[in-house]
This record gives sequence, structure tokens and C-alpha cells, in this order.
Amino acid sequence: MTTFGVVWLVLVLLGLLAAVEAQEAKKVSRIGVILGGTLAARQSQLDAFRQGMRDRGYVEGSNIVFVIRATGERRGRAVR
Repeated sequence: MTTFGVVWLVLVLLGLLAAVEAQEAKKVSRIGVILGGTLAARQSQLDAFRQGMRDRGYVEGSNIVFVIRATGERRGRAVR
């Protein structure tokens, strides 16, 4: 390879390195939801909450994650 070829290759590689930028990881917010009763009994309220969040630009799994717990029949603690 000639000197011109080496210089050309180095310039191309430097140009490629300058063009590639590191992307920051997207921040994904976690929202905790604790429901009294069973999930089946509160499904319509949970669906309305999710729709309201979508209307405000949040996409579940993309920029927001919901952590949902229900107390079930026991009012003292939320079950997984």
C-alpha cells in the first residue's frame, strides 16, 4: 500500500469514528400500582389508567413500566 493509500484509509476511518455517536440509554420509569381487591375486579380501572398514560405520551415497555400488585381478598398486603 502506498503512502497515499494509508493516509486515505486513516482519514476514512477517522471520518467514520466521528460520525458514530454513542447513544445514551433511554430512561425507563417504573410506576407502582397497588390495587385493593383482585385484579379481575379492578381491570377496568387499570385499563383506564393505562389509556390515560398512553394519551400523555407514555408507551408501556418503551419509556414506562407498570409494576402492579393487588391485595386480593387480604386487605393487609399486596400479593405478586
